[in-house]
Amino acid sequence: MSPDSQYAERRRGLQGPELQSLLRRGWAPMPQKTIVTLVLSGLRVRLMRSVVTMVSIILAIAFLTYMGLSQFLYINVARDAEQRGDYTPVPADQVRAAAMDLAQRDIFTGLSVEQQQQIAEDLGYGNVDQQIAERADLRNQRRAAKETLEKSKTKLNTVNENPKALAGDKIAARKRADDAQTALIGIDAEITALSIQIDLGQWMQRGDRYFDQDLERLNELLAAFDAEAADSASRSQRRDVEAARKEGNSRAATAKSIESRDHRKQTMPAILLTTLTRHIHNPANLDQPGVLDIVHTPSRLEDDQFQQLSVILDTAEQQGHTGAALATLREMVRQEQHKRDARQMLTMLRRANINVQELLSGQDAMGAWLIFMALLTCTVGIANAMLMSVTERFREIGTMKCLGAQDWLVVKLFLLESGFLGVIGGAIGIVLGIIVAFVGALIQFERFGVTNFPYQVNQALLVIGLSVLAGMVLSVIGAGYPALVAARMQPVDALRVEE
Repeated sequence: MSPDSQYAERRRGLQGPELQSLLRRGWAPMPQKTIVTLVLSGLRVRLMRSVVTMVSIILAIAFLTYMGLSQFLYINVARDAEQRGDYTPVPADQVRAAAMDLAQRDIFTGLSVEQQQQIAEDLGYGNVDQQIAERADLRNQRRAAKETLEKSKTKLNTVNENPKALAGDKIAARKRADDAQTALIGIDAEITALSIQIDLGQWMQRGDRYFDQDLERLNELLAAFDAEAADSASRSQRRDVEAARKEGNSRAATAKSIESRDHRKQTMPAILLTTLTRHIHNPANLDQPGVLDIVHTPSRLEDDQFQQLSVILDTAEQQGHTGAALATLREMVRQEQHKRDARQMLTMLRRANINVQELLSGQDAMGAWLIFMALLTCTVGIANAMLMSVTERFREIGTMKCLGAQDWLVVKLFLLESGFLGVIGGAIGIVLGIIVAFVGALIQFERFGVTNFPYQVNQALLVIGLSVLAGMVLSVIGAGYPALVAARMQPVDALRVEE
């Protein structure tokens, strides 16, 4: 028998179980590297399906990471607020004595004018635009108060001239006139004080150039007054004089303004020192007390005054004023800052609908439910994607089984494919979840979100490790049923499917 005849006879003899056994022996020793290469090739061929599956994994793991980090963030913020609010307050009498002791010390005199200007800016002086707007509002109030005063005086004169007027009507009219006069005097005092602050702020910003420019303008106005009588007076000069007269400025008033401005220019450093001194201790004015006058009741301090107190203490320490008084005020500032921070953090937690007691006791049912829903969504999404993958590959599975591929190999291919998608999608999802969690912490808790973000190794590694493990395990679980369906298919049934 020729070799060709022997080969043909041999090929005809390999049928049924013998052929299947021979083919299986060819699949059995397949190296792991070859199997991995086969899986990666399949992912590249079905790229769009692989991307859709990976996106579902990325979103689920990102949400899982976000929820885990957010839970730790809420716990850290709640614990931080609890720790900040746990302190023994400094007695008010001790704080008052320390404030009076510091108020008696001259902490600004030894500073240069430039240093005093810098401290004044730190204390809130120099915001000229806002002060000019406030002065404009006060001037509008002054006009209204002046009209009210004139009406009150007219009413008072009418009542006094009426012989039939009752004594009670006269007393009421007198009281209204006096109240209107008092209100007008108060507004005038506020305008005067605000004008000095504006001069002070503009002087701090532009130095003596502010007064030099103003003096130059007033001198030009005086020259316009002098030139008015001359035939050679220009139209612009006459226009300036008419505008000045409409504002009520005569030549004598303008000259007096020049003298006042020149005086302020010479005395501005003294005004600055007086302003700084009254800012910290002003017992003569109960309406505008100094910062140290109300420090024994910290709740009365506004946020800007609280920051100003820190500036005052820093200045006193730089000037060499140390001792028990400064230490007492420092401790009070620290406690009050912690108290306000704790109150702000608790408000932010309530705004986020977080029950602090349940959170600290580990009974946050809502957080656990959201994490469970994330896991369920991930599992369902992966299972759906893998089932679609099996449906699309019926003929491929049938061909592999006809060539002798065993059930375990088909299961292994599907599980490896889902494992690769789980690892890559889990890694991307973790990065995305961390970014979203950090941005959310910054928006929700501002600076407290940055300081209380779960940077700790035990918290961060726990969330990241669980997310990676969840991505792999859920991918494998989600692909388990589709892989078994594919492995149990009969080759003849798979090959009948129309593509």
